[in-house]
Amino acid sequence: MKIFLSSVMRDFEDDREAAFRAIRMIGHQIIRAEDFDPSSTSPRNTCLRGVRESDLVILLLGERYGFPQASGLSATHEEFREAAGTKDLIVYIKNMSNREPDQQQFVEEVQKWENGCFTGNYDHPSELTDKLVGVLHRKSLENAAGQPDDSILKKRAISMLAENSIRHNNHRAFLEMAVAVGPEQQILRPSQIDAPELKDFMFSLLFSRASAFFDRNDGSKMHVVDDNLICEQHDRSVTIYPNGDILMSLPIESNNTSQMAIIQENILDQIEMCFSISDMILKHTDETERIRRVAPAVNIHGADHWGWRTRGDANNNPNGIKIRIWGTEPTPVLLQPAVRPRAVLSTQKSEMAEDLTVLLSRQF
Repeated sequence: MKIFLSSVMRDFEDDREAAFRAIRMIGHQIIRAEDFDPSSTSPRNTCLRGVRESDLVILLLGERYGFPQASGLSATHEEFREAAGTKDLIVYIKNMSNREPDQQQFVEEVQKWENGCFTGNYDHPSELTDKLVGVLHRKSLENAAGQPDDSILKKRAISMLAENSIRHNNHRAFLEMAVAVGPEQQILRPSQIDAPELKDFMFSLLFSRASAFFDRNDGSKMHVVDDNLICEQHDRSVTIYPNGDILMSLPIESNNTSQMAIIQENILDQIEMCFSISDMILKHTDETERIRRVAPAVNIHGADHWGWRTRGDANNNPNGIKIRIWGTEPTPVLLQPAVRPRAVLSTQKSEMAEDLTVLLSRQF
């Protein structure tokens, strides 16, 4: 496994060496700034490339923030931003009471991301070595048990969308989101799928004001079909699979002033809501975080004769709309990269919702 070590270098040599010692003890390959070609025209790009080429990033945070780059962020901060959402992260924060203000803000940002990485604290370099050896050993065991196959996760997400489209009412347009998860394993036993506790949780979640997925004035039905728990209300549904996969479907509502039009902001809000719901479901069904990777895919079904507009366009010109050619059904879209760390469901839901909305809009 290739491991990139990210930290300030000045006055942090002992801590970096402690991390190198742990990596060498487990037998992994080290990617570090000390080994980069000093004649490189852009050390910044070289370090960011090191992050991209790594399998895992270890981030060490101490007292100093480091010198700002052209972006206004320190090199370490840029490396964290590059890794967050695409790489496995191990973060160790040195216990200190006198951090630079910028470094304290950086630490707080990282701690908000702590569900997406292993985060620990240490006092001395020798303690850091001992702790890292344990964490890296567990990572090695996880890898030996099998990594999620990205191509399989993508295919599974698209397959769920295709199967769901068959069940839809053809007179309405629907937004669908599938979240395939990995590595492949049983997350919910049959007894857990059927248990009242899961149904009670889903009932509270889908009717809550925070999610607003179900209408609080209408009833709902929860039943098991082919080992999957399906939560339904009229023409919207959430399906939970035994392997942890999640499938959601809800109707697309057009503005009163613009019939047969998909409103961009509505889609953005719905996708972000689906990410929030997926995150809360996984936190309930997989509390020990066996699921490490997710592949979200979205599709619009039944809108082959609809147009796409912003809310402002619809209000300013209600009757001016371009309609899709009949019969050209939109196709599912995925992010690039399609498979990401599980934590992005909460920490990057807004950014992912924006990107998926743009990808959908290009088909109209």
